[in-house]
Amino acid sequence: MSFFSIIVPVYNAAQSLSKTLDSIISQTFNDYEVIIINDGSTDDSLAICNSYIENDSRFKLINQRNSGVSNARNNALKLAKGEYI
Repeated sequence: MSFFSIIVPVYNAAQSLSKTLDSIISQTFNDYEVIIINDGSTDDSLAICNSYIENDSRFKLINQRNSGVSNARNNALKLAKGEYI
């Protein structure tokens, strides 16, 4: 179990997604999981997400049809294993 679960909802965020995920990786605290919810993106967001989950086992990816940020967060909450979210 991780100390933190970090939830990152994504919808057509290719322009800022790498900066966001790199910011998480650059933290000095390492006991976390990152749950990325791709909410039906139609840009390159999915490819960017895949590159992170392939290179860091703390990153998990959920793909879903576009159903809104609240639904994306709620789906991630069901999978979160961290002590804090």
